Amino acid sequence: MKQQKSVRILKKIWAEKGIWQFVSLKRSGARYLWDERPGQYYLEWWEGAKRRREVAGTSPNEALEAQRR
Repeated sequence: MKQQKSVRILKKIWAEKGIWQFVSLKRSGARYLWDERPGQYYLEWWEGAKRRREVAGTSPNEALEAQRR
């Protein structure tokens, strides 16, 4: 039986310390609470022992569509 991959959405933002930082999006049940800060969305998943990340877009709609694919 094939396992279903778990894909989360992260956001890369410009932090106060002057560095780029990945932040997890908070959830309310099954829905994401979208972050208002400017930045870019990424998908994150695991393939065995390796963590993979891929650009998902700049808007919440683009991120959800990428996750659905």
